Amino acid sequence: LYFRGSAGLELQVPVHLRIGPVEVQGLTLSVGAGSEGIPVGVGTTFKVAFGPLQAVVEDIGVRATFAIRPDGDGNLGPLDVSFGFKPPTGVGLSVDAGVISGGGYLSFDPEKGEYAGALELEFANFLELKAIGLISTKKPDGSDGFSLLIVIATEFGGGGIQLGYGFTLLAVGGLVGLNRGMNLDALAQGVRSGAIESVMFPKDVVANAPRILSDLRTFFPAEDGKFLIGPMAKIGWGTPSIVTVSLGVIIEIPGNIAIVGVLKCLLPTKELPLLVLQVNFAGAIEFDKSRLWFFAELFESRILFMSIEGGIGLLVGWGDDAELVLTVGGFHPAFQPPALPFPVPRRLAIDILNNGVARIRVEGYFAITSNSVQFGAHAELTLGFDDFGIHGHLGFDALFRFSPFAFVIEVAAGVSLKAFGVGLFGIDLHFVLEGPSPFRAHGRGSISLLFFEISADFDITWGEEHNTVLPPIDVLPLLVSEIGKVDGWRTQLPTGGTKPLVTLRQLDPTEDLVLHPMGTLTVQQRAIPLGVRLDRVGQQAPRDGNRFTVEPAPNSGLVQVTATDDQFAMAQYQTMDDATKLSRPAYERQDAGIELTAEQSATEIARSRFVRRSSRYELRILDNKRKPKPRRTEPLATVSAAAKPKSKYYQPDPAVFDRLLAGNSVSTSPLSQQRAKQLQPFDDAVRIPGRRYVVAYARDNSQAFFPGSTATSFRSASAATDALRDRVGKDPRLAGKLHVIPVDEAHGTAPVPERWSSAGTLPVTTTGSPMVALNNGKVLYAGGTTPDGVPTRSGGLFEVDTATWTTPGELTVARDGHTLTTLLNGRALAIGGTGTETSAEIFDPVTNTWSAVPDPLTVGRSGHTATRLKSGLVLIAGGTSTDGRALASAELFDPATRKWTAVPSMSEARTDHQAVLIGEQVLVIGGRRPTGDTQSAPIAFCEIFNPADKTWTVTADLTAPRSGHQATLLADGGVLVTGGDASGVAVARRFDPASQRTAEVYRDGVWKRVKDLPTGRSHHHSIRIASGEVVVIGGSTGPAHDAGFRSVLVYHPAKDTWRSTGPLGTGRTDFAAALLPDGRLLVAGGIERSTVSVSTAELFTP
Repeated sequence: LYFRGSAGLELQVPVHLRIGPVEVQGLTLSVGAGSEGIPVGVGTTFKVAFGPLQAVVEDIGVRATFAIRPDGDGNLGPLDVSFGFKPPTGVGLSVDAGVISGGGYLSFDPEKGEYAGALELEFANFLELKAIGLISTKKPDGSDGFSLLIVIATEFGGGGIQLGYGFTLLAVGGLVGLNRGMNLDALAQGVRSGAIESVMFPKDVVANAPRILSDLRTFFPAEDGKFLIGPMAKIGWGTPSIVTVSLGVIIEIPGNIAIVGVLKCLLPTKELPLLVLQVNFAGAIEFDKSRLWFFAELFESRILFMSIEGGIGLLVGWGDDAELVLTVGGFHPAFQPPALPFPVPRRLAIDILNNGVARIRVEGYFAITSNSVQFGAHAELTLGFDDFGIHGHLGFDALFRFSPFAFVIEVAAGVSLKAFGVGLFGIDLHFVLEGPSPFRAHGRGSISLLFFEISADFDITWGEEHNTVLPPIDVLPLLVSEIGKVDGWRTQLPTGGTKPLVTLRQLDPTEDLVLHPMGTLTVQQRAIPLGVRLDRVGQQAPRDGNRFTVEPAPNSGLVQVTATDDQFAMAQYQTMDDATKLSRPAYERQDAGIELTAEQSATEIARSRFVRRSSRYELRILDNKRKPKPRRTEPLATVSAAAKPKSKYYQPDPAVFDRLLAGNSVSTSPLSQQRAKQLQPFDDAVRIPGRRYVVAYARDNSQAFFPGSTATSFRSASAATDALRDRVGKDPRLAGKLHVIPVDEAHGTAPVPERWSSAGTLPVTTTGSPMVALNNGKVLYAGGTTPDGVPTRSGGLFEVDTATWTTPGELTVARDGHTLTTLLNGRALAIGGTGTETSAEIFDPVTNTWSAVPDPLTVGRSGHTATRLKSGLVLIAGGTSTDGRALASAELFDPATRKWTAVPSMSEARTDHQAVLIGEQVLVIGGRRPTGDTQSAPIAFCEIFNPADKTWTVTADLTAPRSGHQATLLADGGVLVTGGDASGVAVARRFDPASQRTAEVYRDGVWKRVKDLPTGRSHHHSIRIASGEVVVIGGSTGPAHDAGFRSVLVYHPAKDTWRSTGPLGTGRTDFAAALLPDGRLLVAGGIERSTVSVSTAELFTP
């Protein structure tokens, strides 16, 4: 890092010394500091007059540079002095010779390497020639370069050249630029400031040269590789011309096209005009931004003595940023216009009176966007001075919609009278008028008199209510018709080119689409946005549905690669209130079609990777001139081992091989290069994607998540708003807490689907804690064992909305091996546990405290199951008794009365089992039972509890005995059981201590084996997510169970397939897990390895 600069002093001395025709006007002395020494300059400015010719030369002279020589070997001892010519900073020339008059000016800035000049000559009052130019020999960064800009104009005197029909050609000109670009933003601003006249036939170019040159530098900055050409003309109408228009077309090569101009109208005569209209305008077609725009504003215009002002603007965009905006005088006050390439036009206004004692002004506007039609007007009256006078105003702002036809007009009016700065009398009225079926006016009016005020609200309705809604429309036939149009179908060759490994013959020209076997077919339409809610299509409500999607037909042999998109004006498809219309973008990106490919080609291309092959070359020397020796027969002697034959293959040097590979047909084929294409899929190193949106919490803009949603962000604000509305409909407690924002405004890092992210550190580290989701959107865990193996009373409370942990009240007693169940009233019930087998307590999420259940359980237990029935009762079954026996007993808990009721026992005693609620009944699965004093074995027995008659029924056995397993209710009512501890001696009479890999599903009273897990596990968790898939998390394998797995598997019930997904950040077994209300998964605590406990939590985004 370094800094560079210079400083200097300059002294100007007026001289005004005349020597014959030469007048020395002044001397300039300068001294500075530089890297090569100290420059000292002496310059003079002088004027020379020779008859009609006058010339001025500014600051010409000599410069001396003094450099210090450390060795003392300078031409002045320790100093080394060098002299040089100091070129003039400017040269001016004027002539007045009767027939020819005018002048010119040329300046030079050595620091910038810029030459600037202006010329203005008049020939016998017939022809006036003007020119202004810029030449730069340096780029803006100071490096060497070259750019040129010249503006030339020729004006014709004597009324111009007649063109017929009253039109005359007053002037012609042009603009040429080399290595100069076009700043369209500056041109648009120049319309408002009037600087655009510096381009369109400027006046007094020599006198105004600094201003004109500054404007030209702003409008047409130096830019390598750009070329400008711009013809210009000035045309008038009338004799003399009372209407003139100066128009220029500027073409940027390569680049955009712009028009600039000035329109002037003076009626009835130029000398005494009663109407003066003067307009600056500019417009452009920007091919790089896919848009067209036009902007114009009045300046110095009036009718009689009343000044008028205002502007108009038009924007038409296509491509990625489609827009349609037409405005005359600006927009509705509540409207947030899109990013415009020009300033917001001023209100169309006329000042009828505007002086020290009176002001009367009227202004208005009209605007059309893709979402709205808006117009309004405002009138203001002020009479008086200082603290005496009367002031009044009247205005309205209107919005219209067309189906059903309706309008909303906001009206404000008032008048006030004051004296000595005190209000004597006033009337104010503000109301909203809606209509037309019926008309309704509601608002507030007030009257004030001195220090008293009377106000009243009103709401008046009149007229008849008519149904102005157009009949519904069938959307599906419209969508089918659009998709059936071949114009929307497009085929694309496979990535990499048109010759994958083989060369195909050239096809004859045809109007039919040709689909390559490994290519893609894009089907797109522009009539209906797909995948979002439709309230209407145009001005008609849909009759046959409100959300439409397009998918490949089943068994068609085609698979969807991706969804294609297009721009849609969503106000034409969704009902929006006035505020939404004014704030929403005119066009939004929505799904519009799909891209398809053949199912086989999709899998083949997906598998295309590097394949290792050995390459060998045969070496044959064709130009060897050595003659071969004649063969001769040798006598047989002793038999010896055969010598190793010399290989006929040649192994080239790696550099030679790389050179040979560059032209190899296989290596240059598209399929061989696909891997490289995937590593660098785009030519551009930086690419800006379109804006996406998320649903976030209004509290802190942290992103919200939706169950079953595969997208963490949305293509448009409309799609995100649909998701928000659906989520609030399913969880009303979120009403008012969510909003839609751009993804770049969301707090924190956006999560990646099917990946785990940190959920912070637990308030207390535990192992074997149960965890449940409460009805208030929080997740509770309580009890378990500490890293020292001691049962604990502590726990944690996870706030889903903020992803933060807090510490709730402690359990009344320390618990381990207990259950935790969410009750219908939103509270949580903790039951039993080792050492606390007969007690239970309830957690109140309002006070964050636990309270003991007065009565003890009928049978003390730990390692049991607690299942909440649809009635709200809780079924407790099995477990381990206080004396270590497996239990067959069961009981019910009633949260309303806090009473326990014994029910018949199960047919089999069991502990470490699973229980699942299927409809109204509870299925108890597997477990283990003691086989000796210290031994136990898994069991396969299953039975069902019927709450209606409080009976147990034996059902089919598992295909394999299981304990340490997991049971999960599937979406179709089946039950998936996964893993478990080793079940004993295998069929081959060998004992396998590893956990089970098998899985099975219970349906219609029968257990059936399904596809095995990739790896066996037990003490894991298995949770069904909103998509219907089952996520199997962590766990461990026997016999030691001393290391937790990081791996996470996903089971698809319909396909009977397993796949791996993002692994845990930390391996876990004997941990807590829960499904969050927003569809994510939360895991907490557990054991990582041996005696190392995990103190963190993680979140999984499906």
